Amino acid sequence: MLPDAVLFDLYDTLVVSDWRRHADFVAGALGVSAEALAEAYRARRENIDRGRTTDAAGLLIEVAAHCGVSLSPEGASELAAAEAEFLRGNVEVYDDTFDVIRRLAFNGVKTAVVSNCSPSTRPVVDHLGLESEVGAVVLSCEAGMAKPDPEIFRVALERLGADPQRSWFVDDRGDYLDGARRLGMRTARIARGHSFGEDVAGGDHPVIERLGELFDLFDLT
Repeated sequence: MLPDAVLFDLYDTLVVSDWRRHADFVAGALGVSAEALAEAYRARRENIDRGRTTDAAGLLIEVAAHCGVSLSPEGASELAAAEAEFLRGNVEVYDDTFDVIRRLAFNGVKTAVVSNCSPSTRPVVDHLGLESEVGAVVLSCEAGMAKPDPEIFRVALERLGADPQRSWFVDDRGDYLDGARRLGMRTARIARGHSFGEDVAGGDHPVIERLGELFDLFDLT
């Protein structure tokens, strides 16, 4: 049975990005090591995801300070613009992303993106034209809440006018899928082979390798 709605994670689900090249780019601009930069971001992860930083430039000032670098507001704005340009050129949509989203829409299934991310993701979403393809884009840094908190899924579903009990969430992280399950949603973990960060593939979520496999799961429910 087709669901009312399908919510998708962004990175390593709908799009792929070379995070190490991204880290090297920002670290190089600040004159610090990629390891030091990663530690600075980890120390601020919850604040970043929940929108407790001002904007992309403000975040860069905070991260630079953690690394012992003084970054002026003007320098931060210039680096934020350069970072956005870098990301626009280094983030790609998977070849099945728009086909599946459009197939779902053709069959009356609403879709949305739910992503834990920093303010630097907004230019990526705009560049890729995602908001013209889905019914809602909920970025944690803008919503003030983050996965796996069930509330962020509730926000997306309310924007779509969809019932959690008749909706699915697709992510590469098992812990985020657990949060959607707590709201009553069905879940699927996608294993693209490009997952970044902690190994969080646990849980009993059905696993798919390509988005089109979702339709096989729908047939089983």
